[in-house]
Amino acid sequence: LRMGRAARSEGLHGQERLLASALEAVMGAIFVDGGWAAAWQAVRQALEGRLERLASPGEANPKGALQEFLAREGLPAPHYRLALVEGEPHRRRFVVEVVVGGTVAGTGSGSSRKRAEQEAARMALSRLAAAEGQAGSGAGPRPGTGAGAGAGAGAGVTPAR
Repeated sequence: LRMGRAARSEGLHGQERLLASALEAVMGAIFVDGGWAAAWQAVRQALEGRLERLASPGEANPKGALQEFLAREGLPAPHYRLALVEGEPHRRRFVVEVVVGGTVAGTGSGSSRKRAEQEAARMALSRLAAAEGQAGSGAGPRPGTGAGAGAGAGAGVTPAR
């Protein structure tokens, strides 16, 4: 991306938002000039190998990713429990716990119940994946498997109330 001296001196040459805008403009020009197929090919070439690293499946749909993870591991389906609602009606804050096999696997908060559930699922996925990675090191039983479930076993998971 070519820039003048003033832009370079202000440190604008490396800003991600400018680079993203430039890429968007180039891709838009390719689309206008060559159509959908040309634009798709250009995007694939420009982002080859990077798209998979941008967002794992759990990023876009953490609740679905958690459910799939639990099914793969033979664990019970998650249950989402509203723990707290606070704030004025126009500025609510929701706190949700995701429970797996009677154990709180994650807690999340957000401006809506849905966002709080998504955040709780992200936390649970992170904790369960970390516990799975430590499974070979004697890190303790998985949540919902019985042994130690009431003692908050496994990657900081706390028992349900």
